[in-house]
Amino acid sequence: MEQEIFADGIGGIVFEGGVMRIDLMSMIPGQRDKDNKPQLAFRQRIVMPVEGFLNSYKIFQEIIGKMEQSGLIARQPAGSGAEISKNPVVVESPAPAGAEIRGPT
Repeated sequence: MEQEIFADGIGGIVFEGGVMRIDLMSMIPGQRDKDNKPQLAFRQRIVMPVEGFLNSYKIFQEIIGKMEQSGLIARQPAGSGAEISKNPVVVESPAPAGAEIRGPT
């Protein structure tokens, strides 16, 4: 049985003891901060060796490049984030060479 983990984002990444620790965060329903932004809470941590982290980074770079090429996202000046298409995207990446992006048909 496969387990699926959902996260709204990454709250932090720490390198210590030879491994990377990636904290996954999720929104707390109904709770907002003073700026009316949804509050986030720690949900789970991914712990992996540096080599696995670097391989993951490579996969993310490839996927982001393909999303830019297909027009699903547009690169913005540093610090401004990215413009995201409202069309759903399915990303399948069983291995670095197998990264594939499919948009709506």
